[in-house]
Order: sequence, then structure tokens, then C-alpha cells
Amino acid sequence: MKPFSMEKPLIGMVHLPPTPLSPRNNGEFDVNMIIDRAVEDARILVENGVDGIMVENYGDAPFIPETIPTHTIACMALVVREVVKDIQVPVGVNILRNACEQAIGVAAMTGASFIRCNVHTGVMITNEGMLTGKSHDTVRYRDLLKNETGNDISIYADVMVKHAQSLVSMVQFEDIAIDTIDRGAVEAIIVSGKRTGLPLAESMVQRVESFKVQRPRTKVIIGSGVTPGNVVKLKRHFDGFIVGTHFYESNGKQNKKRIIPERVRELKNALRQEG
Repeated sequence: MKPFSMEKPLIGMVHLPPTPLSPRNNGEFDVNMIIDRAVEDARILVENGVDGIMVENYGDAPFIPETIPTHTIACMALVVREVVKDIQVPVGVNILRNACEQAIGVAAMTGASFIRCNVHTGVMITNEGMLTGKSHDTVRYRDLLKNETGNDISIYADVMVKHAQSLVSMVQFEDIAIDTIDRGAVEAIIVSGKRTGLPLAESMVQRVESFKVQRPRTKVIIGSGVTPGNVVKLKRHFDGFIVGTHFYESNGKQNKKRIIPERVRELKNALRQEG
């Protein structure tokens, strides 16, 4: 799965604290502090076994849909650039909520390798409002920057993304997934539970299994709810694992949560087990 050299990569999330001027920052975190925190978290994740990193403006809730302020994009670029310089694994970018084209720009200019796009095709109803996929713009922009910079950014796109409701039935998952791959021109799709940290419903695991029979070469990443207790079973059906909240402390203020190295090692060791 481009840009990874190994099968079934484990991608660790770097959840940024609130960036400057976001509601929960309150002047507590300046750009340098955010950079230092992100680099430290990325180092811990890599040192304890993850195969890739994804940087996300997790602390910026309530999120602005699609049109993100320029200062936030600038902050993300500064942070991602330092993470890319510091570690030796692929780095990805996710700018909430659904700033896919901006994420492509940040990735191309910083040396990152991939992005996550929450709504790449179709329409989803979210607490931020209606989000509409703009694959036509995102893919063209990706290709334009590839020609200019030589940096070939992979797009990992959610299908029926978490914290959202689809306008169509879940039984159409296979059709939506196929359109996302074929018409959205992405390298992999992502499926998740209903909310951050929640496991994927068993019915959806079965749908992914059925989909993989139809499209065995399509890369499918699971984006939430992965633990040492279920990863051996899940790796039979999935080609990658994005893990965030499981690696962070369970208690305390979100802005103060830190990564627990033992949790990273435990999950990596479980992933190595035969399924």
C-alpha cells in the first residue's frame, strides 16, 4: 500500500493540541509548543513500533467545515515539516474537517507522503453541516503538485466516515466503496466505527469481507477501535490500521493527554501474531 513498503502498516495518530486561535487554545499553546509536542509524540510512536504517522488538528473542535483559516494551514505545515524531518517513516496529514485539498498542499510542500480525506466522494451529514466530496478538485491538485514538486501524495479516503450520517443505506457500502476507488482515484479506503475510538460494527466487518472478495486488490484500512484484543482477527480483512485514542491516556483533559509507549508496543506485538 503506497507509500508503505510493508504489508498491513500500523499508522499512529499524532493528535495536535488546539492550534492558535481555535476555541480551546486560550493562549495555552503557541506554534513552537505544538511542534515540540508533535515531534515528541511522533518519536514515541515510531520508537515503539508504528510504521507511519498521521498528523491531525484533533484539538481544534468544533471544526470548521472545509474552508480552514490560513493561519491553521500554516501551523499544520510547520508542524508536519518538523515531524517529517525528525522521523524516518511515512507521514500523513488530516486537516479537520475535510480540508482535503489543503492537506494535499501541506503534504506536497513538507515532504509528507499521504493524506486522509473524510468525504472524498458523495455527501455526508455531520455536526459541522453537509460535507460534499470534491475528489475532482483534490485529485487534480494532487497531480498538479506532483508535476511541480515530484512528491506523489497518496489519498486515503473514508467511506461513510465516522461522526457522520450517510444519505444512503449502509447496504450500499460496496457500491460507494467501488465508486470511491474507481471514480475517486484513491490509493486506499478507510472504514471506521461511528465515533472516534469506537470499534467497527461486526456487520460492517462482514461487508468489508464481502467487498474484499469482489475487490481483493483494493486496500482497506480500519480507522478506529483497534486494540490488542481484536487486531489479530481484524488483520484477516484489513490492509492497514490507523490508531489514535488507544495510544493516549484515558483520563485527564484532552489537551494534556500523552501517549503511553506500552500500549503502542502491545498492539504492535499483537499485530505480529498469526491470525
